[in-house]
Amino acid sequence: MSQEALIEQAKQKFLEEIDEIVNIEGVEDDEAFSRWICRNFLRIDDESDEEDAVEVGGAGDRSVDFFWMDETPDTREEQSISWGEAKFSRNLNREFDSTFLDHLGESIGKLEDPPITSNRAFKNCAEEFRAAGGVDSPMQKRIYICVAGKITPQVQEDIAEGSSWRVRHLSRTHGPKIEIIVIDLDKIVQHCIQAQTGPVQVTFSDTAKNPAGEVIGVIPAIIRTDSVTGKNSVFGYVNGNELLKLKRNEANTLFAQNVRQGLGNKTRPNKNMIATLQDPEKKQKFWKYNNGVTAICEKFELVENTENKFLVTNINIVNGRQTTLCLEENRAFVDDDVLVGLTIHEAIDVEERNKISEATNTQNPVVPIDLISNNDDLVLLESSCNRDYNRYFFERQRGGFSHDPVTRADRTRITGLRRMKKGDVARAFYAFNVDAYEAIKTSDEKLYNDQDVFYPRIFRVSVKELIFAHVLSESIKGLLKTWRKQIEQHREGQPITLPDLWHEDETDTLKEILNKKQIRYVLLSWIKESLDSFSDDDQVTIKTNMIERFGNIARGAAIPEEFLHIINAAITNFRFCFDVIQHETWPEDEDGNRRQPSPIEMKERIANDPDSADVIKHLLDTKANQIEQQRAGGTENPDPIKSRLENFL
Repeated sequence: MSQEALIEQAKQKFLEEIDEIVNIEGVEDDEAFSRWICRNFLRIDDESDEEDAVEVGGAGDRSVDFFWMDETPDTREEQSISWGEAKFSRNLNREFDSTFLDHLGESIGKLEDPPITSNRAFKNCAEEFRAAGGVDSPMQKRIYICVAGKITPQVQEDIAEGSSWRVRHLSRTHGPKIEIIVIDLDKIVQHCIQAQTGPVQVTFSDTAKNPAGEVIGVIPAIIRTDSVTGKNSVFGYVNGNELLKLKRNEANTLFAQNVRQGLGNKTRPNKNMIATLQDPEKKQKFWKYNNGVTAICEKFELVENTENKFLVTNINIVNGRQTTLCLEENRAFVDDDVLVGLTIHEAIDVEERNKISEATNTQNPVVPIDLISNNDDLVLLESSCNRDYNRYFFERQRGGFSHDPVTRADRTRITGLRRMKKGDVARAFYAFNVDAYEAIKTSDEKLYNDQDVFYPRIFRVSVKELIFAHVLSESIKGLLKTWRKQIEQHREGQPITLPDLWHEDETDTLKEILNKKQIRYVLLSWIKESLDSFSDDDQVTIKTNMIERFGNIARGAAIPEEFLHIINAAITNFRFCFDVIQHETWPEDEDGNRRQPSPIEMKERIANDPDSADVIKHLLDTKANQIEQQRAGGTENPDPIKSRLENFL
């Protein structure tokens, strides 16, 4: 296939993906483009997170079409704040000009001090932005310029390093500098041809041992500029675990431009590498005996206030697959003594980058949970689900629901509503059945490590328990969707559907509270407390009936009201208890008086304060105390959640 034909095929693929989002989500082209950006470049794969990110778009959005704060611990990069503007045209010829750029630049100040005419979602984004430290936050901040076309030459000049526009809009910020990322048609085409990696952080070693065993400082890396292209290259030594981290996070795309995949451990060089790694003395010379690893990238830059950390965009290893495979298969022997030479070259020419085989079109980054896909425990969960609950799909392999052997008929019967992404259902189940705070704070690397304590608590259980957690999680999303629809109906003066779930002016606030993933995890434990008050037999009956009724929801149909009422009772009861112990949960104003917290402050209180775990426990104790007090006062059904669960007996 010629390069021109490959580019045209990529454009068509992009438009088909936009159409799919339009049809499935019921949104206009512009919002579909924002969602596409969130999925493919911000790596947002949770439906409710995506809704949260794009909700800001619309009237009063201050030129911000999406806003996303990634607070996930221990991911491939530091926590980050991303926002941007997305301009779409079906002809793929839209221009992003200086007027758009100026408005986007002004969004920084408006996030610090939102105008009164800003929409509610923008004000919520602004509150999150300020809570994270605003423009001076230590978190990485990225502004995205997204256009299904191109940026004008003036915009190109304005966003260049050292430009007067940058001085005017970005020079008054502290912390990591604000990065500007352009996603234009060329980048879109490149992404549709080959999935991108990163940005990732690479740390070069800045210490060494002398013969006496003393640790001494060394120059971590050498940077050299190509006198012809002006592109930079960097060389240094990295710990073997640094390469393994790259492999875990970007496994498939990391080697997309390598001429071969792993050759196994039977070739002579690989046998020698293994022998070196397994020898305590020789492993200290691994960097001497090994040829090292060579990678290409779009760009790299030194992380501020460091001498050995680089942020690398779209890294691909072109030489060193065997070294990486050897380290991976012998990870038990990889410690601080194992160093590997690493060379990274900035952007090779476009022609070579575009010589990508069609086989790499669907490649995606690998995350920690992918590493356990073939474990016996997950295979057993998958087979149990297929055998006993064939209206549900346990997605053992990420993306498996969309590919064979799942047929179109299977997908129609199961529907996306009953597709159980193992990462989502794992955290939901852990929050429901074990500990909400640990579900919030535990990193992917620990939660999905089959050698850690968390793994057996999640994956060595009955698949029925995972399905039940999934039903509750989807019911939460269903109530959020209902409230969004009700708010829109109220705004347009239309009759409110499901009026029993409408809370008048409080609906918007409750929606924002429920929109916080950390609070949703606490709600799952909240429901578990109520479920535990039933007899064992009744608990089994409730779970069985809820799973069966949820399994009978037709494709495209809304989640029945009786499921949504459970979540509604949980969130309103949670908020009530949060207010009961306001001396512990409410923030103080400047005069030392307690005040009603915002949804963001509620999230911070149960997730990010030093005593958050104790606060969650105290909230659950408060719930139990309130039930006992009402029961003592003669209330027949003092637990509102329990009365809703009784509908499934």
